Amino acid sequence: MDSRKAMKTSFAAIIVAAFIVSALQATAAQPALPTSVYGRIHNANNTPAEGYIVEAIWTDSSGSQQLSSTKTLTIQDATAAGHPEYAGYYFFNQGFIQAREGSQIAINAPGGANQEKTTAAPGKEALPIALIALQDPNDRTPPQISDVQTLQMANGIQVSFSTDELAKTEVRHGNSELQFTAENNTFQTKHNILLPGLAPGTFVYEVIAQDSSGNSVADSNNGSYYSFTVQPNGGQFDDLRNKAANEQASQTQNMPAQQASTLAINPNNLPTSIYGLIKDEEGDPVADAEVDAEWVDEQGKLHRLRTETLNPEQAEKLGNPELKGYYFFRENITLPSGTEVTISSPEKSYLATAKANPGGSSQAEAKKAVDAAKEQKNEPAEKPQQKPAAKKPKIDIAKALLQTARWLAKALAATLFVSLLLMFTASFWYYFNKKITEQKKLSNQLKKFFSRKANTFMTTQITNIKADKTIGEAAQLITEKEKTGVIVTEGKKPIGWVTERTIIEDILIYNLPQSDELRKATLLKPVVLKPDATLADAGSKLESSGQRAAIIMSEGKITGIITVTDIAEQLRYFYDTHPATMIGLPAIATAVKKGIVKAKKDSSLKDVWKAMSSSNSDCAVVYRDSPGERDSILTERDIFMELMKNPKRAAYTKAALAAKQPIITASWKSNLIDTNEAMLKAGTKTLPVSNQGRIEGIATLEEVTMQMLSHLRSLLPWELR
Repeated sequence: MDSRKAMKTSFAAIIVAAFIVSALQATAAQPALPTSVYGRIHNANNTPAEGYIVEAIWTDSSGSQQLSSTKTLTIQDATAAGHPEYAGYYFFNQGFIQAREGSQIAINAPGGANQEKTTAAPGKEALPIALIALQDPNDRTPPQISDVQTLQMANGIQVSFSTDELAKTEVRHGNSELQFTAENNTFQTKHNILLPGLAPGTFVYEVIAQDSSGNSVADSNNGSYYSFTVQPNGGQFDDLRNKAANEQASQTQNMPAQQASTLAINPNNLPTSIYGLIKDEEGDPVADAEVDAEWVDEQGKLHRLRTETLNPEQAEKLGNPELKGYYFFRENITLPSGTEVTISSPEKSYLATAKANPGGSSQAEAKKAVDAAKEQKNEPAEKPQQKPAAKKPKIDIAKALLQTARWLAKALAATLFVSLLLMFTASFWYYFNKKITEQKKLSNQLKKFFSRKANTFMTTQITNIKADKTIGEAAQLITEKEKTGVIVTEGKKPIGWVTERTIIEDILIYNLPQSDELRKATLLKPVVLKPDATLADAGSKLESSGQRAAIIMSEGKITGIITVTDIAEQLRYFYDTHPATMIGLPAIATAVKKGIVKAKKDSSLKDVWKAMSSSNSDCAVVYRDSPGERDSILTERDIFMELMKNPKRAAYTKAALAAKQPIITASWKSNLIDTNEAMLKAGTKTLPVSNQGRIEGIATLEEVTMQMLSHLRSLLPWELR
C-alpha cells in the first residue's frame, strides 16, 4: 500500500514539474537567430568559379538536418555591387541558416575537392570559410613545387614553398628516415608548414603537393632530400626569424584561405541581413504585412526596400513554423557598421530601428506604439514628464484575461501531452516487463519439458520375440498386439527390430519363406537409451537414426521403449497447456514429402511396394479411372495385412483391393498441431496433404513430431538450445 502511495506522489510531482516547465517554454519560445557565413570557390586553375552552386548543411534547434543553397557571384554581379573582386564569392547571410548554437555547419560545392566546416554562432558576426577548390577531370598534370626554404621560428621549423596551382600539401621529415608528417589541407599556392617540437639536430625532409584534381608530386631534392639543422637556442637563426615575421605580415594574400578570405574583403562592404517580428494588439504574429526599410548612405542618398512578413506556409517551408510574422531584408543593405536603418509598417502602426552589421544579421528593435504613431505622423513624441503624475495607465482587463487564458491553455496542452507521454511510457514499461517475465517462465517450462527423463513417459508394456522364432510367428505377433514392430532378442540382449516394413521387404522382394528363423530376416539396428536420458536426447536419436522407436535398458535389462507416438503425445499435451508456444508455429507444408508414389488401381502390391521402397515412402496414392470413384491411400499396414490374409497371392493382389476407402487428407494450410492431433486420433502414421483439392504430398508422424520439437527448441534462449 505504501509503495502505491509513493508512486502516486511521484507521479503528481512529475506532473507539477512538467506543468512548470511547459509554462516556461510557452513564454520563452522563439525562433533561433541565424548564422551568416561566406567564402569563395575557385576552379582548378585558381580562377573564380562564377555562378556556381554552394550548399550549406546544418542542424536546427529541433535536431532536424536542413539544407540551404546559394550561388557564387559572377563578375557581372560583383561589378554591379561595386566590388568586382567579389567574383567567385558566396554569402549565406539571408537568415536561412538557423542552426543550433555550437552545431556544425558543412559547406560543400558539387565537384569540389574539399568540404569545409564551421561552428554555428547565431546572431554573431559573419564567419569566413576556407577556399573550396573544384576538380578538373581533364587535368592530368601534377603541380610544380618551387622555392623550398626553411626558417627556424620560436616555436619550431617553418617549411615554406610555392606551387604553380592550388594544392594541399604535406612535409615528411625525420632524423635519417621520413618518420613524421605535417600537413596543410587548405588549397593555396603559397605554403607555410610548421614543424613544432623538434629536438636540436639535423633533419631531412621532402615536400608533397596534391592539386584539386588528385594529381600529386613529391619533391625530395632529386632523391637526396632537403635538410635543416635545429640550433639549441636559435643562434644564427634569430635574424631569419625576424625576417620571417616581416614576410608573413606582407604575404597575407597567401595565408590559409579561411584567413585570406577575411582579409580580402572590406567588412563594411558586406550586406546586412535585417529581421524582426510584427505582432497585433493581442500579441499574435501578423502574416503578409508590408514592411519598409529606409536608410541614408554615406553620400546622403535615401534608399527604400519593401518586403512582407512570412505567412504560415512560408514559415513551414523554411523549417520553422514559429517564423510566422517575421520579416527579412536579405540583400542590398550595404552600410558601415552601426548605421541606423528605420523599419516601418504603416498599416500595422509598427516602427523599429536596426543597426547595420556588415556580413551578419541585425534584429530590429520595435519602438513603443505611441512613439511609433507620432513618428509616422512626423509629430514629436510626448515626453514622460509631461504626463500627469497622478494619472495611472489604463488596464485592459478583458485583454489581460484573454492573454492569461491563452497562456493557461498552452500550459495545459503541454501538461496533458507530458502526462500522456508518461502514461504511454509506463504502459510500455509494464508491457515490456510482462513480456520478459512471460518469456522467462516459458523458457523454464520448455527447459523442464526437454529435460523429462525417459523412464517417466516410456511404454513399459514390451513386446519381444526370440531370434529362433520364424518370420511368420513375428508377423502373427505384430498383428495380434497391433504393433508396427517387435524387439528381437538373443537371450536378454536385443539384437534388432522386426517391423511390418522389414517383413514386407523379406517376403515380397527377397522371397523369404515365413518359416525362416528371424536370424535370417532383415532386422533394424536398435537405438538404445538409458533410463535417465531426456526427451531431447530421445528426439535427437530417433531423428538421426530414422527409426520410430528406441529401447530403454537398465543394468542389462529392457525396461521400456520410447516411440515417435509417445513423443507426439507429450508434444500434444505441452502445446495444449502452453498456448503461447503456438506463435510462429509452421504450417504442415514444412513437414511434407513432395515425392508422391502414385499407383493405378490395377497395379500389383509387389510393384507398388517396389516404388514405395525405392522412394523411402510410407504410402502410395491409388488413383481411380472412373469419374465417380474416389482416390484412396495404400499404406505399409494395408500391404502387411493383405500379406497376412493371403501370403501366397498377396504379391499379385491389385492395389485398389488393399487400399483404404475413403482417403483422409489434411489441408496444406493446417498447422503442425492440428495434423499431429488428426494422426493420433486416427491411429495412422501417414496423412496425405491436399492443396485446393489436389494431393501435394505426404505428411508422416515422424516428420511432424520432429518439426514440432524443432519449433519448441527455437523458443529457447540460445544458451539452452
